[in-house]
Amino acid sequence: MSEAIGEEATQRISERLNQYLRETGLVSTAPSYRYFQGKNGNMYCWTTERADQTDDDEKGWYASFIYRGYGEGSRSGKPKAWKPDQKTMRRHRKRKDAKARALKMLRRDNPA
Repeated sequence: MSEAIGEEATQRISERLNQYLRETGLVSTAPSYRYFQGKNGNMYCWTTERADQTDDDEKGWYASFIYRGYGEGSRSGKPKAWKPDQKTMRRHRKRKDAKARALKMLRRDNPA
């Protein structure tokens, strides 16, 4: 099992993720999110609140994606830095669908 991420690292990751989600247009405001951390060190994330509401679409969307480790420690499963993988970004109408996809990606990339 991977080591727990420190509070400072979690804050840095959250700030980067929120900035990235706003810049890519996936969401207009920074939503809260949760994640599963795999043995490979990657974080399999989903948002826990709707985002990206517009006048035409009041409901908004949930998102699921992977935050991949890179740089020092990434090959051993203990990365010190992460970046979002744009290829894995998906929007969902239901939070449980976003969470289920994050779990599915985790299981796919980290076989038992």
